[in-house]
Amino acid sequence: LHAMELPRGDPESLVPEEELMGALGRFSNLLTDKDRLRLLKTLARNFTFTAEQASQLMSLAHFAAAGEEAGVLLCGKLVDPENVEKVIGSFKFEEQRQALRARLGLGSNSAGQDPAAQDGPVSEEHQCQDPRYLAMVQKEKDRQAAVQATAEAIAQEVSRDTRGFAGAGQGPATFPQVSTMVEWSQEQAAVA
Repeated sequence: LHAMELPRGDPESLVPEEELMGALGRFSNLLTDKDRLRLLKTLARNFTFTAEQASQLMSLAHFAAAGEEAGVLLCGKLVDPENVEKVIGSFKFEEQRQALRARLGLGSNSAGQDPAAQDGPVSEEHQCQDPRYLAMVQKEKDRQAAVQATAEAIAQEVSRDTRGFAGAGQGPATFPQVSTMVEWSQEQAAVA
């Protein structure tokens, strides 16, 4: 697909400048990208955007996944889809730009294959080499390893602490059915 094959938004529904400025102010007050996406979806239901306006809104999505979702949403509401590269160019990293292009069906990188569409890891030549990005990725890997180690330690501790209790170590604990006083008296009357 080419940019000309993206849907063209209705110019009559173009977001007014004062509405855009108000939205930009509200976006900056929201704490999570989930909330920003919710507000963006509300805007997109009511308005269309120029590539310049969409690029301004894209700058407010701080994480790759939310940015990609915002990009897909906004690129489908552009009044000037021929300028879609302006929106795609608002991403900081090439991997993010390629992922958005893939989601939009806009072609691939110079090697002819979109790294975001590959099933395995992105090849070394297509990975971002910015030291800040690499440090961020390593920090996230370290955090995930620490969480995994903590979860395993807690599981071992719980297993050790419950050893010897009824039902511990033999699968899920089972308990006898509890009867109410009415049920108990009915059972006693049936026995007598």
